[in-house]
Amino acid sequence: MPDRVHLCLSIPPKYSVAYTIGFRESENAIVGVLETRKPPPHAVVAAVASECKVLPSSVTLLAAPTASLAGGVQVVARSVETALHKLAELKFDLGRIQSAHGSAPLPPVARNDLAAIGRTNDAVL
Repeated sequence: MPDRVHLCLSIPPKYSVAYTIGFRESENAIVGVLETRKPPPHAVVAAVASECKVLPSSVTLLAAPTASLAGGVQVVARSVETALHKLAELKFDLGRIQSAHGSAPLPPVARNDLAAIGRTNDAVL
C-alpha cells in the first residue's frame, strides 16, 4: 500500500471543498505544510487539532517559505485543490466529479517570497 499523508483543512469563509463534495476522513495524527518563514504559534496548532479532532501533540506542521524547494513543491502539488476551488466559485456542482488528477511544473526557486509566489501561481494556473 502506498504511503499516505492526510491533511485536514478548514477553508473559511465561503467554501470548503471537502464539505461541498461530502468528503470526510478521520485520523489520529495530522501532518500539514504551511507556506511561511515562521514556525506556527501554539494557537494555530491548537486550532488545527480542534478542527481535525485530534490532540495537539498529534499535529505536525512543517513551515516552508515559498522561496524554497519545499515551499514550491507544496504549492504546485495543490493543482487539483486550486481547480476545485475555482469550480466551486463558479457554482459548479462538485458532486459530479468522480476523480481528479493534476500536475504542474515545479518552478525554479526564486530569490524572495514575492517572486516565488508569482512563479508558483504561474505554474499552477
